[in-house]
Amino acid sequence: AFAEGDMDQVEQVAHALKGSSATLGAMRLSAACRKVEETARMDPLAVMPEDLEAVQRTYAEAATELGQLVAS
Repeated sequence: AFAEGDMDQVEQVAHALKGSSATLGAMRLSAACRKVEETARMDPLAVMPEDLEAVQRTYAEAATELGQLVAS
């Protein structure tokens, strides 16, 4: 969505992932998503690739941590 400039979609995806990650206790991921969601809503041109990379990085970390939790 970001590559196509569809900031409404970026906001919607960030919002959904923010809530889901908070429910799972992945608070760093939720915070990263909140930043992207709020920026996309308030100033779409201010959404930076670094913010999306932070979401991707914290998503990977959360997935690893949740996988370890499930395996234990």
